[in-house]
Amino acid sequence: MKAEDPDLPSDRIQEALRALCQHFDQEDESVRERMIREYRRNKFYWDGFTNIFWSQTNHDYRMMDSYIDGDKYDTSYYDKRINIYQAYLESIIAAMSASIPGIKAYPDDAENPNDITTAKACDKIYELLKKVINGDLKWLTILFILVTEGMVAAKICKKTDKKYGTTKQPIYQDYEDESFICPSCNASITTLPEPTFNDPNMMQDQEMGQMPPDMMQDPMMQEQMGEMQDP
Repeated sequence: MKAEDPDLPSDRIQEALRALCQHFDQEDESVRERMIREYRRNKFYWDGFTNIFWSQTNHDYRMMDSYIDGDKYDTSYYDKRINIYQAYLESIIAAMSASIPGIKAYPDDAENPNDITTAKACDKIYELLKKVINGDLKWLTILFILVTEGMVAAKICKKTDKKYGTTKQPIYQDYEDESFICPSCNASITTLPEPTFNDPNMMQDQEMGQMPPDMMQDPMMQEQMGEMQDP
């Protein structure tokens, strides 16, 4: 005896769910069969077979000439049909296929150069994709299905693979940089390392409270010293 899975519902619940699914499947079955008959008839009309009828026994269309005795009634010889249905639909397809609906990408911000470059790249991608999938023929196929079956469905899926190409994206990182601001011109002054006084004369000048000669020749230092000396 097979052990029951504790994670599954009971047999009674499973039978109820199965009956519920079958009920909803059969609810739209009549609508689906009617649509299939209509689409099938339109395909026969497009091919020029207009003398047809629906057979409930075979669940398909049958030619009426095959059920008429050809020895008594030679109607197929005198019955010359002109396919105006196909000519009418071809005129509609020709009018709708004069221009293929295009895609135009617009930048989010017209003053941002990056958005403008991105919009131009999207337009180039559209032109390339249209060339790869043969957009003109694809559009004619869509119109043919639309006029004969009344509905067109398309599936768009996203797929990424390295064989389609790769790009390098820079990685940015925020960091803080400490600097000094000049009080005169508000310019940023980077931090300089502290000088090392290896010269005995410079060390002696520092002990005596005097500045080295090279620092005294600095124009900015001379200007500051002049301001300090002014009463």
